[in-house]
Amino acid sequence: MIKIISVEVSKEIELVLGSAVEIIVFLTQDKPNSIKITIHDPIRQVIINAITMTRINSRIYRYIYQSSSTGTQGLYIVTIEVSDGTNTSIKQIDFALDKQLQDI
Repeated sequence: MIKIISVEVSKEIELVLGSAVEIIVFLTQDKPNSIKITIHDPIRQVIINAITMTRINSRIYRYIYQSSSTGTQGLYIVTIEVSDGTNTSIKQIDFALDKQLQDI
């Protein structure tokens, strides 16, 4: 059974509205049948819905979410769903997007 070891959000940059947010998923086994990402904005609207993530290697996948500079400031919820054809593993994380300093 494939499980999600961890999900990481890019921390090298300040996460502000309008920036690209890299989300990386590490798996316990090679090549899942599917790995999908869903993102909800701070008002719980789905902004990315069950999109297939990009394969980096057999156990690492990523998705780059390009946030809108006019988006909603606050906490975004990321749901990762990975399936091996029989079993499904789900993990949620969050990240915050703030307004850029000149916008405050």
